[in-house]
Amino acid sequence: QWHAHARGNLRDEMYRYHRQITRRILLESGDQADPVETWFDRYRAETGRTVAMLEQMRNSSDGDYPSLQVALNGFGQLLNATSG
Repeated sequence: QWHAHARGNLRDEMYRYHRQITRRILLESGDQADPVETWFDRYRAETGRTVAMLEQMRNSSDGDYPSLQVALNGFGQLLNATSG
């Protein structure tokens, strides 16, 4: 039962960050031909750190709950680092 709650909480948090990042990309770069690429280029250092962390996790972890929580924290840090 607790694992189901943990999965649900992680999923809800991931969806919330996904909505926030999507909204931010569209607000800041939605008029560009490739809004995602434009936004990633604008925040190359910030997104690079997050991408590197996710790549390292994907290559070294089994996707356990602690790893997923750290990944979600990384998304939160990305949102904070890119808020203008």
